[in-house]
Amino acid sequence: MKNRNDYSEYLNSEWYFICMEFKEVMEMIGKEEGYIVPVPYHWGCKKIMRLCESLYSFGEKASKDEDVNKSAKERAPRFFEKEDAQLCMQMCRDLANLGKHRVLNEGANDSGIHWLETGSIFTVSMSKLDYAFENNVTHHALDSDEEYCGDYIVVFKGNEYNMRDVLQDCYVIWSNYLEDNQLLIPNFSSHAT
Repeated sequence: MKNRNDYSEYLNSEWYFICMEFKEVMEMIGKEEGYIVPVPYHWGCKKIMRLCESLYSFGEKASKDEDVNKSAKERAPRFFEKEDAQLCMQMCRDLANLGKHRVLNEGANDSGIHWLETGSIFTVSMSKLDYAFENNVTHHALDSDEEYCGDYIVVFKGNEYNMRDVLQDCYVIWSNYLEDNQLLIPNFSSHAT
């Protein structure tokens, strides 16, 4: 049985922050189709790319962590097509780099990856319109008032993918990897007798 010193505190804390970021993004983009996102469309895209960046850099952190054994490092999820990476991980890497560098180079899995705006953008919420009408006032719309109703779709290698599904798949791959390699500090352990 492993003791607490056998785990990477650093990797566990990084995973905790990714879990919080994942939860925040999933709540923001909704759990089903047609969910009204109370943030501007481009803000949602940026939050998704930031999560992709966290998931991608987590792989680099695991590979450099001295508390992660060599065999676990060799089994870590891959991000490149040439390494037989799963499609969601390839997309995650490209979106991470697109968000960070704003352009993709020849090393990208698909340098043509792009967002496909499929929903509706409302510049004023219904509650603000109701308030303006009921109080006989004019509402002056700001960019921050924008709401998006629709899914976040990315075109990758000529196909459309819902980012909700892609992010969930990436999250599950990392969760399974951490559990299968016993890299997460357990919440409970038995007492020594």
